[in-house]
Amino acid sequence: MRSSGSAVSARSSDSPADWDLWLRGVLAGYSIVGTHRRLVRYRRHREMTTRHTEVNLTRYRDEIAIPSWVADAAYEAGLADSDEPDYDIAINTLLSQFATLLSRGNREDARALLRFAQENIPGFTDTLKGKIARAAFGWGRLGGLVLRAVETIYIRMPQARG
Repeated sequence: MRSSGSAVSARSSDSPADWDLWLRGVLAGYSIVGTHRRLVRYRRHREMTTRHTEVNLTRYRDEIAIPSWVADAAYEAGLADSDEPDYDIAINTLLSQFATLLSRGNREDARALLRFAQENIPGFTDTLKGKIARAAFGWGRLGGLVLRAVETIYIRMPQARG
């Protein structure tokens, strides 16, 4: 991050730490930049916390809570015209895992994740992504493989994301 001011020091106790840091930085005048370059190698294994929070869906509850928290904070700071949350990041994260589970033939966990999205993400069921997820689920493993292929194309072609 680059600063035009100092970061706010108090951390909200009800916000995830990474998002809290990033939002406090933006509110303090920092800019966040990204790169498509791979800067680190990240090893995933069965005993890591991320895996446990994916299984018990805690990770996705946090992913859904974040947009609302960010929208409220941005609106209160005068950075947004509305406090209406945008759930696209949460949906994309969830659908990525859904596609992985489905492509591996794990229909039970994929079904649980799809049901979780339908019950917990406002408006998800009626979105195009929600409809595509339901169709992919009906195709089983092939549907998961197709979703993963589309995800790879989407990530590698940022100009197509418009």
